[in-house]
Amino acid sequence: MTGCFDKQIREFDLRTPISHTSTLTGHKGPVLCLGSTGYYVFSASDDKTVCMWDRRTQKRLQKVTHKSIVTWLHYDHGVLTVTEGGRPTGNVNIYSFTGGHLDFLQAFNPGHSKPLTCISHNLAMIATSSQDGLVNLRSWNLADKPLLSLNNHKGNSISRIHWNGSTLVAGGGDMTVSLWTPKSASL
Repeated sequence: MTGCFDKQIREFDLRTPISHTSTLTGHKGPVLCLGSTGYYVFSASDDKTVCMWDRRTQKRLQKVTHKSIVTWLHYDHGVLTVTEGGRPTGNVNIYSFTGGHLDFLQAFNPGHSKPLTCISHNLAMIATSSQDGLVNLRSWNLADKPLLSLNNHKGNSISRIHWNGSTLVAGGGDMTVSLWTPKSASL
């Protein structure tokens, strides 16, 4: 699956040589990131929207408009987290996904000094990264401050993070990759 600058999402069947199977259209700006689960696809665009699609019918089921450009989204365990990175610091918006529908739960400021670049979460914690070079880890009790701020990239922007539940990987603008292995969810 690819999100494209021509505002479309294309799906391919990898069992055959570059076989294009479907195209989803409906964004008014370039598609910046994608996520999926089973029959559903989530897309975020330069047009400040997140869309949810049904792969079976190739129809858009829901469209959510945000205050600024959505730079990243992450789906796991029935929760969709979305970063708004177009503003000076940006917010994280949290949605529950049940019954083929996204329901807004809450938004929070993740405590970065520059625009957000990425987000990842598991059942215990949320990790956010930013152009400020930090990765902030926090519990799902969003009223709390971050439990830990990881700064291993010398103030350079963090490009992407990935967390598999035991290891957190961060790639930075300083051309390095950092690995962290928190000993417990509470750190």
